[in-house]
Amino acid sequence: MLSDQASAEARELAESPGGLQVAYTLGMFHHARVVANAQQGREDPASADGLAAMTHFHTLYFEAPDLLPNGLLDTMAQVWPVTDDMITRWASRALDLVRAGRQTGAPEVVADGIALLEHVTIRCRTAGYLSNLALAHRTKFLLTGEETDIAEAIQTAELAMSEAANESDLRSFRSNLAICCTARYERFGDLKDLDRSIQELGACTETSGSEKVAPGRLSNLAAALASRYMTTGSRHDLDEAISLFSQAVAVATEPRERAEYLANQAGAHQLRFVLTGDTIDLDLAVEAARTAVRDVENDSIVLPAMANTLGLALKSRYQRTGIDDDLQEAIEHFRSAADSPAGAPWRASHLNNLSSALRLAFVSSGDMATINEAVRSAEAAVSTNGAEATMAARHQSTLGAALSRRFAATGELADLDRACTATLRAAQSTSPEDSIRAAAYANAGLARRRRANHHTGATRRADLESAALAYATAAAAATSPPLVRAISAQDGGLAAVELGAWADAVAAFEAAITLLGEVTDDRLTPDDQGHQLTSLSGLGSMATAAALAAAEEAGRPDHVRAFSLLERGRGVILSRLLSTRDDLDDLRVRHRQLAAEFDRIRRELDQDAPADVSRWASPAARRRRLSDERDHLLETIRALPEFTGFLLPRLAAGEVVTPVDGPVVAINVAAHRCDALVVTREGVRHLPLPGLGQHDAVTNANKFLGALHSPGQADDKIVESVLRWMWNAIAEPILDELGVDGGRPDGDHLPRLWWMPTGALSMLPIHAAGYHHIPGKSVLDRVVSSYTPTLRTLRDAAARPAPAHERPLVVAVPETPGRRALVAARGEADRVASHFAAGAVCLIQDDAVPERVVSELATATWAHFACHANTDAVEPFRSHLTLRDGPLSVRRLASLRIPDAWLAYLSACTTAFSGTALSDEAIHISSVFQLAGFPHVIGTLWNVLDLPSERMAEYVYDELTRHSPARAVHAAQHRLRDRYPESPTTWAPHVHLGP
Repeated sequence: MLSDQASAEARELAESPGGLQVAYTLGMFHHARVVANAQQGREDPASADGLAAMTHFHTLYFEAPDLLPNGLLDTMAQVWPVTDDMITRWASRALDLVRAGRQTGAPEVVADGIALLEHVTIRCRTAGYLSNLALAHRTKFLLTGEETDIAEAIQTAELAMSEAANESDLRSFRSNLAICCTARYERFGDLKDLDRSIQELGACTETSGSEKVAPGRLSNLAAALASRYMTTGSRHDLDEAISLFSQAVAVATEPRERAEYLANQAGAHQLRFVLTGDTIDLDLAVEAARTAVRDVENDSIVLPAMANTLGLALKSRYQRTGIDDDLQEAIEHFRSAADSPAGAPWRASHLNNLSSALRLAFVSSGDMATINEAVRSAEAAVSTNGAEATMAARHQSTLGAALSRRFAATGELADLDRACTATLRAAQSTSPEDSIRAAAYANAGLARRRRANHHTGATRRADLESAALAYATAAAAATSPPLVRAISAQDGGLAAVELGAWADAVAAFEAAITLLGEVTDDRLTPDDQGHQLTSLSGLGSMATAAALAAAEEAGRPDHVRAFSLLERGRGVILSRLLSTRDDLDDLRVRHRQLAAEFDRIRRELDQDAPADVSRWASPAARRRRLSDERDHLLETIRALPEFTGFLLPRLAAGEVVTPVDGPVVAINVAAHRCDALVVTREGVRHLPLPGLGQHDAVTNANKFLGALHSPGQADDKIVESVLRWMWNAIAEPILDELGVDGGRPDGDHLPRLWWMPTGALSMLPIHAAGYHHIPGKSVLDRVVSSYTPTLRTLRDAAARPAPAHERPLVVAVPETPGRRALVAARGEADRVASHFAAGAVCLIQDDAVPERVVSELATATWAHFACHANTDAVEPFRSHLTLRDGPLSVRRLASLRIPDAWLAYLSACTTAFSGTALSDEAIHISSVFQLAGFPHVIGTLWNVLDLPSERMAEYVYDELTRHSPARAVHAAQHRLRDRYPESPTTWAPHVHLGP
């Protein structure tokens, strides 16, 4: 430093051009020589080096005072007075430093800018500089999280407001104070900060006359209101936020700015969709995001963010509607968003979103290129480091899901091992309050359970135990969506079954059933991801089988508990899916406001907030708030005398008895065992069915359905073989156990029996099981059969009194465009109507429009339909009766409450067929008529011929003059069997539901 060589290099540098960098280097060189000489007592500061240092620092003093050594700025200010021009230069320099520090994530650079701004405000204490200083402190806080930084920001912003020169400046400074308050709220969660932010922003958007409000202030206020909605659930705040975002869009002129406001508007519409379930908001979100993309289509800096927003909106709409074009377009926009430089902000999130969408597309397409791209995209997201570290759990979870999906398609164990690692990392990265915690642990459990299937011995057991633990953790994640938790609990039960841990399996299955009661109706309908319900179909049967095994293992039989689990599993699913009489219906009638509030909370808890609105509030804080609200509201509701058991398990031990004059026989079909549970007046009896297996049930159901090609063309030999199998494996053992030996051929005196089949048996005619060429060796010869979806349904139906009057409704649609004509439908309608002395309301052909039929049903006591019906075997909730000009759907029927209803006769095809996807839930047109109020329903299990249907109806109505509905159907089937003895597909399809 003091050598001649160093001095020579300094002289050479001084002769070269270099601006501030050269001035800084030479100034620091000479300053260091002054310090070194002083330490050795050789020179004083006024030496040549001292003068040279001051000369070079003079340039920095004017242009970049932050580069001066500590303390030197004040010293130099005593020599060279600070001018207004210098103040302006210093302020500009300070703001550049703050901006650079923010962009690079360097709080020390921001601190240099703050120090320089403080010098500025000391020498020129104007409100504008104070406000800039406040924002600089806020920037440092965003990088450090230090409370002192944001406290200084707010205090300085308040000073700026107090010294504002005019109203226009005051509004600007209010806005700056507001965003400082918002920043502190987002970090520490004190609602007072958010309230103040909204107050200040509201004040600075108030104008008089024709003065326009800056769009940025409108957007800031909207964002603050959206944030408060995320915290408090105030619908008014959310509606106001959407309105303000729209106003900001309307007055914005700069494309980037307008696109940002449109993206915010799209996010707010998605939030409102989560709140209300109204798909109009999804459409508006897509429209806003699409406009944002168009506005910046040539701007490579902001286009990725806008494309990602549009992709998320389209993906949300696809998940609601199932429209594949939305998913394909979403993938293209995610690709566009991810196609940005490696260090671009949020690129990892864009890649993650792309992977998730591609995985969805692979499920429907099976295209290996699609799942391979999904894996690559997730790998790229995981490998991206930096500002998005907090999203690591989501990225690892997405990678694990993609790898698991690819393994399922290829069987490549390396993918499964990697999936196990990725999903575990993802799960362990979540906090107990993270809304994705359940999904993350469920993915970890799934990966390990899949791997267990490819190992044996201790390795297999270790994977199964890890899976069970992961599923249990997922089910216990209180702030995650209840449906995800319910599926996790069920899967944990299946893992426990594989371990032979029966007690653990029962606990897990029961937790799943209980959680199902917290899931909203909308979430479980086909219009809103109803396909997820198929993952829970059969839950009650699994729980019942596990309960029987656990009780046997413990040596303490508990058949009541086993039946209660089956009843609760089926009952909860059916009532939730069809929005029928359940606890919430009662609450809506008696305490409408409490019910509305409970619906709102459950709907929001069921769904995560859209991924691109987390900037408004912590998702964990939002879910914590909702979870607390739900718990407090449950306490309030259960404190009401008539709602002490609200959403709690049904059927105490004393209630599990038959409500009718005969046994209810539940035939439980599960993978590891099949049993009959017989409910009588005395309680529940258990009968193992060793001759019945789940595989056999599925095989015979497929054989039976395959034989029913179309009406009149069925392979009756195959049908008869299935009827004989049902007799041997199911019906005869049960009837023998009940002591029903066929010794009473007189149908008027045969005992009653109610069947409650599960699984594949729900699609088979147990009432027709037997050897029909041998008298007494068939169900038809031994008992009068009826069916019931649940014991509760039967109990409710049995409690309904017969109406004091008759008001029959007869509906017939002989001709339907695109369908075969029902040539006997009009004659059938005439014959039915003639059975009622007072006549009937007849809606024939053009009069049988849905609205008219629904209107007449509201006051009907009897209803007879002779028309076509459509049964959706995969999604039975889409089934419907085909009327003139439109369908009468299951969902529409489920919304009806018919006070004086008594009997509905559905002379149409497959009106009592459950379908294949949800066969265990007995969801079909007939069961919905029963839930709408008809205690007695006559329906069909398969397609029927027109003329035999007319004859069956004639026989039934003849028998109804002296028999109950069940005995009338039984007697009519005897008569039809006598007429068509070799064709069970002709005489056996009709069934009776009810008491």
